[in-house]
Amino acid sequence: MVDIFKHLTLCQSKHKKNSNTMFAWLSGNSSSTSSPAEATEVITSGVRDKLIVEKSNFAHCFGVVSQVQKYPEFLSVYKSVEVLSVSAMPHGIERVARYTIEVPSLVKPFLSELVYTLKLTLEMDNTNKVAIMRWTHVDGPSFLKENNGKWIVRQKGDDVELELEIDMSYSFYLPSYISNMIQTSMLKDSLGAIKKRAVETQKK
Repeated sequence: MVDIFKHLTLCQSKHKKNSNTMFAWLSGNSSSTSSPAEATEVITSGVRDKLIVEKSNFAHCFGVVSQVQKYPEFLSVYKSVEVLSVSAMPHGIERVARYTIEVPSLVKPFLSELVYTLKLTLEMDNTNKVAIMRWTHVDGPSFLKENNGKWIVRQKGDDVELELEIDMSYSFYLPSYISNMIQTSMLKDSLGAIKKRAVETQKK
């Protein structure tokens, strides 16, 4: 198995100048703040929200986020996640992963299985203590036109800020308020599950 943190750290040190430029906007200098109690933000395309993991480390939290093959262990929506390929990039790692969704029993007569494939791009900036995982749609069911988004993990003093952005579009008409409601539900479930997993697996 690829040692993701070792590789990301090596890439960051070899390309420090470019990496620092790339992550300048992620260094936590934004004037806007968020907390678990705040409402999900509906952005131009998709939805976005944040959570704080108290007394944690950004590398540990990013490990939980980036090890997608372990998602079925704590995110019940996933039946399985298989990493199909891993390749090195100048500033990080690129993966391709296949996700199989656990289809509710009431839906199975109409949809026996829901599978989609995503390309994941993982980058880490140890200097500014920021890590990011972007995903883009590769293929999936005909009704899912796009499935893109990103995780941003930032060290905030002794705590870690998790930010998740989801942008999905469909091949059929769906009112924006319904689309945002679906994505917001997915976003909050994912943020909550990742935070819980990070807390449970944090070394004491």
